[in-house]
Amino acid sequence: MKGLHLFCTFLKHSLNKKLCFCVLLTTLIMSGTVSGLMNEDSSVWYLLDKSLVGSGVVSLLICVVPILPFAASLAEEFETNSIRSFTIRTGTGMYLLNKIIVSFLNGFIVMLLSQLLFILIFMNFFPVFTQPHTYYAYEQLMMDGKVFQGMALFTIHMSLSGSLMAVMAVFVSTIIPNRFAAISVPVILYFTLSRIFPATANMPKFMIPSYLVECPVGMKDPMMEIMCKWMVVTVLAILVFVFGYIALRRRISNA
Repeated sequence: MKGLHLFCTFLKHSLNKKLCFCVLLTTLIMSGTVSGLMNEDSSVWYLLDKSLVGSGVVSLLICVVPILPFAASLAEEFETNSIRSFTIRTGTGMYLLNKIIVSFLNGFIVMLLSQLLFILIFMNFFPVFTQPHTYYAYEQLMMDGKVFQGMALFTIHMSLSGSLMAVMAVFVSTIIPNRFAAISVPVILYFTLSRIFPATANMPKFMIPSYLVECPVGMKDPMMEIMCKWMVVTVLAILVFVFGYIALRRRISNA
């Protein structure tokens, strides 16, 4: 029951004005990114894809904005020493687990609502789908007449990237309990790893940073694509909990 109460407390805290601001900010940036691509041949799907994948602002949209509403709160609570009031009542493990779960959901919600708002706005000016332009399995669904199903899977796919970066921010907070570090280190880490392991690296695509964060791997089956993304992000979240718990427990005991 303590864990459920803590989850509800964190969830209520995460659904704040910051979340609304981040959704609006993300949608605004996405719209600005594709402002030069709008013409009579454009479609909502084309603009949505170009606003996120390879747009040049993915580091800001996916690696920073989903962190802002809640994921850096662990660092804030450590800085104000309020973290002890939580860990004494529920234990370090339960505290960290709920931080990760709510951060995961919060990052997902930010990216999902931003994409949905983008779609709703541009549906008033452009057709939803006209012709294929990518290698994504999701696009094959659209070509088969299942346009909204394909777009729904794509939005979920990209929203999971927001979840991943929010969870990584929690992990950073267990090592460096500083709000600025929690927000900045994930994007620095992503930028560094994407240079060390470029898209052409000789390794499974789902392990390559740019494919993990920015775009689909390119599997033929759309459900396999989304399940692969879900499983990779979930496994990384579990690893974050395991190693984050060790780091946080040590840091609290030494504080």
